[in-house]
Amino acid sequence: MRYLSRILGSKVLDSEGNKLGVLEDLIARTEGKFPEVVGILCRMGRSRNRTLIFFPWDKVLEWKNGDVEVVGEGSEPIPQDRLYLARDLLDKQIVDLDGYKIVRVSDVKLAQSGHELRVVGADVGLTAVMRRLGLAGLARRIKEHSGALWGDRTVSWDLMSPLEPGPSEIRLSLPYREFREIHPSDVADIIEQLDPDQRQKVFAILDNPVAAEVLTQVLPGVRSSMAEALEERRLSVLLEKMEPDEAADILGSLPRKKGEILLSLMGIKESVKVLELLGYPDDSAGGRMTPEFIAVPDHISAQGTIETLRDYAKDTELIYYAYVVDDEGRLKGVLSLRDLLRAPSDQPISGIMKRDLIFVHVDDDQEVVAEEIADHNLLALPVVDDDNLLKGIVTVDDVMDVIKEERAEDMAQLSGAPLVAGQRDASRERISAVTLTFIAGLIGTALMGLFEAEIAVVVSLVCFLPLLIRMGSEVSLWSRVASIWELRGEKMNLPGVLRSAATEIPLSILAAVVLCGLGYLFALLWGFGGYEPLAIGLGLFFSVACAGILGIVMPLITRKLRIKPSCGEEAVARTIIAGSSIVIFLLISLSFIGK
Repeated sequence: MRYLSRILGSKVLDSEGNKLGVLEDLIARTEGKFPEVVGILCRMGRSRNRTLIFFPWDKVLEWKNGDVEVVGEGSEPIPQDRLYLARDLLDKQIVDLDGYKIVRVSDVKLAQSGHELRVVGADVGLTAVMRRLGLAGLARRIKEHSGALWGDRTVSWDLMSPLEPGPSEIRLSLPYREFREIHPSDVADIIEQLDPDQRQKVFAILDNPVAAEVLTQVLPGVRSSMAEALEERRLSVLLEKMEPDEAADILGSLPRKKGEILLSLMGIKESVKVLELLGYPDDSAGGRMTPEFIAVPDHISAQGTIETLRDYAKDTELIYYAYVVDDEGRLKGVLSLRDLLRAPSDQPISGIMKRDLIFVHVDDDQEVVAEEIADHNLLALPVVDDDNLLKGIVTVDDVMDVIKEERAEDMAQLSGAPLVAGQRDASRERISAVTLTFIAGLIGTALMGLFEAEIAVVVSLVCFLPLLIRMGSEVSLWSRVASIWELRGEKMNLPGVLRSAATEIPLSILAAVVLCGLGYLFALLWGFGGYEPLAIGLGLFFSVACAGILGIVMPLITRKLRIKPSCGEEAVARTIIAGSSIVIFLLISLSFIGK
């Protein structure tokens, strides 16, 4: 077994042992399961006078003491339609088709049989990195003691696909064919790991049906940037192949002008369905539903319903339920396929259907939809308008997306982590968060400046401010967690706030009482006299209790102000809570000390 890194830089000698140059690269053909090396590239001379000479493999005799011996003379021009192992593979990213992930090639593993040399795969392990640094011996010793972590990690050639073939446009038909056969969700995982240029290159080799499904599987931030970069004609074709609700999600994330162009390029039937969905908010039941469902009139028989289902099955991928409507399209009941098949063929479906319906309104929040489906163990949930007209259904796979999005949004609300997929967007969000935090610090400093004269009399109060800010942030965080959890799926209304407050205010007061007592005892032990220990304890009590109350109402305030549920919201909350805690503590404590 040979490694490319150990071969590169070897001396190239003629048959008499004279040095011709050094080995620059190995060149292989890509036909077959494992590429066969067809020659070497020799660099002769240095800097501006250097020359690259190609020696076919039949002129390469053998390696002697690490040197390469060749016979005859090299030739030009150098082949351009072949695989250059160092240039095209070394340090390049590849798709591991076995693990469905992106890895970087640290070395190339070669196997020799007789005089034939072939590429076996790419070494992506830590041993390869150590080998290239000249620490192969150390790597071997570490491997003996640490096991598999430092072992060779080879991705076989037939399970890899280079993402950047290089200027020679290498024809890697086998790896790319394997790549196209990966499940779309796995392709989506791979694409999410790539930079924008590489995403477009990989996406370009996918057939339209697969590309449409992949586009719906990637993260929303990545999906928006990919859709915006796609050529309008191809994107319109992909949108036509998607479910209407998925196409509406993508169109809603694009600039209005491009969205209008795409709608004009789509078929009339598909564009009408998508336009209707675009009229609803993204986070509502109407925005999540699909208008493709099975509805049957309430006056036909069981046999007639079965015939109708057969007609629908030609164009419907999944059939969850059959919904029963009157002549005007109002929802009357629902049929499970099990009950339908067990019923006599001539029985009217009005006697089979279930009238006790679970449904949602088009304007209901998406979290309400998710809870209804989870609580009642449904595969799909009908969506109606004000007139009880059946407008669409929300399926269980859409609910899974809702749960993931809402969980990420709640975590962002509490932690301040930005909900962005791209590095540029994440940087912008983080810079905004740091800037807001800096402003919050300036505000706190300015507020302390208002009490400069009073603080100068009792300088020791300043020592309690870091404790105060930390505890106020901690207590308010508990309250915000409870408030967000209690109000999930609701429109942040007053009853919800009061319900959360009834639980959280006593807990915040309890935490404030404990901190008040601890602060009082600590002040006594520190040597404060007079009213100072009591002032410090009461200051901590009122400031921490108010921080807890603010934590309850902050989600309501920030949502009313339409602040993004990411780092901006958290920074605003920290600023308000920290500033109010400082002011309340100083006002209470200084008022008692002044007595």
